[in-house]
Amino acid sequence: MNIDDPQFRLPLTPRPIGEDGAHEWEGRITFDECVALAARYYRRVVGSIGVELGELARELTEAIKQLDFLLKSSYVLHRQYFGLMKDGGLTPEEFVLYRYTAFVLDLYATMFYYVGHRAQVILRDRKHRLPGIESYRQAKGVQKVRNDVLEHPRPDEFTAMGGSAGHSQYGPLVRSTRDGKGLSDDSRWLFKDAEQLESVVRDVLVRAHVALDRDPLLPTKSAAI
Repeated sequence: MNIDDPQFRLPLTPRPIGEDGAHEWEGRITFDECVALAARYYRRVVGSIGVELGELARELTEAIKQLDFLLKSSYVLHRQYFGLMKDGGLTPEEFVLYRYTAFVLDLYATMFYYVGHRAQVILRDRKHRLPGIESYRQAKGVQKVRNDVLEHPRPDEFTAMGGSAGHSQYGPLVRSTRDGKGLSDDSRWLFKDAEQLESVVRDVLVRAHVALDRDPLLPTKSAAI
């Protein structure tokens, strides 16, 4: 990877099906700042922390970039999903697009939680601690959905993934509950969980840069961990 390539430091922009969906994420929570912070962090430490930690730092940077893309894409698809819901029914072509939109939106939402979980594992790893990364406050929403809803769901509690997922102003819900109560719990909707995750990731990266500013030798010290 060429870390001097400007594309390495920039978020990846989704390409909506319709132009009316372009920049749907403007004015909303994104991981743009986190992408920039993570790329800058990687550039600062990669030459002095050894291969293993260097790979973790690179993976973290890529994971945050993926989170940003998945969230922005979900904004676009979410708008398209509700835009296709109209009185009078859908034409056959619109119905195909509607089903496609719902499928991809559910897929992106599911991937967001898996990628978000991996990013959190790296940030809280004490055995392979990245320099300056300290006291990470885990985003509980992402952790709960990944662990309890995606990885270890109880068949008697949750419906199957996919077509049974819900959609609201807070984004998609990767699974609903059989009793329907899960639809009223705004803590498991994608946009709510993304906002919490972005906040804690940005916080830990800002503090990491402050730590590196205070102690330029910090990467060398941490390399032995």
